[in-house]
Amino acid sequence: MTTATATNAPAAPSALAPLTPRPDQREQWIAHRQPVDFEEAAQLVLEAHAEDGERDDVVAHDLRAWAFGSADGRTMQLAPVPLPGRSSSPPIAVRELAFAQLAQRIGAPSAYLKGLPAKLQMACVNYGLTREKQSALLRLAGNEVRAIVSDRYAAIDDALLLDVVEETLDRAGYLAESRVRASAVGSHTLLRVTLPGESIAVRKDDVIEYGIDVGNSEVGLRSVQVTPITYRLVCTNGMRAWRSEAAVRMRHVGDRNRLHEQLRDAIPIAFAEARGDLARWRKATEVLIDNALDEIEALGYAHAVEKLPGFHWQTWGSPQGAR
Repeated sequence: MTTATATNAPAAPSALAPLTPRPDQREQWIAHRQPVDFEEAAQLVLEAHAEDGERDDVVAHDLRAWAFGSADGRTMQLAPVPLPGRSSSPPIAVRELAFAQLAQRIGAPSAYLKGLPAKLQMACVNYGLTREKQSALLRLAGNEVRAIVSDRYAAIDDALLLDVVEETLDRAGYLAESRVRASAVGSHTLLRVTLPGESIAVRKDDVIEYGIDVGNSEVGLRSVQVTPITYRLVCTNGMRAWRSEAAVRMRHVGDRNRLHEQLRDAIPIAFAEARGDLARWRKATEVLIDNALDEIEALGYAHAVEKLPGFHWQTWGSPQGAR
């Protein structure tokens, strides 16, 4: 009995083995075969987050009062230092992204730290934590640190964002006909929302829809973003076209309540921009080009000449006339 227990016990970690972070939330990209309504797509995103673990936040007013180490000799963990008058708390496992963000805060390359033996890892990280006062927000999932962000970070999580987007779509009159063509969830969240009822056929079996991409990251990797898009269904991956200058970005700082007002304006404007792009698609299908090489040459010439200081087409005429 004793022998069997010893055989089944996990091997003690090697003295040279590094501590390892826990994996991040699984990245998922869902291209819906049949588009789904916004409420169903939002629910799929929230279910994926629930599977990843219950969300919580811990404010670290001073990271010098926290220690990096491991209770099992294998997993990277953070725990509050048991200072006098402070109740002890169990260590919290650190995920891959959170460790990279922690390494950035202490000014050390995460890839190098990850390869060091455990004792050197702990010495380096804890030294870095004690060098200066820093506050941070620890974002948790399933009692694991999924992100370490600034204490100025305004937590606009997907549950809140999707509620606001649904409310805004409803107010703008888009919700009933909106359909979600694709979704992404993980460190980044994205919903591709189109209006199939206002699509156009550029040729037989070649349909283009317009809509918006709504993007977010709960772990500090991107701002909230609304981007106007056109979406071509004939492509097997659903070819998307967009213009980055037309995207509206809302950073995770300041008052979270401002999101309502910004999205209330951004979503209708983005749909209008996308509708304009769709009109340009329709117009482009009505233009017949006899000689593609001449057209490309003319476009290249026009682009180069337009950059000349003081140049105006009213003075110089068309590219063909200016040659």
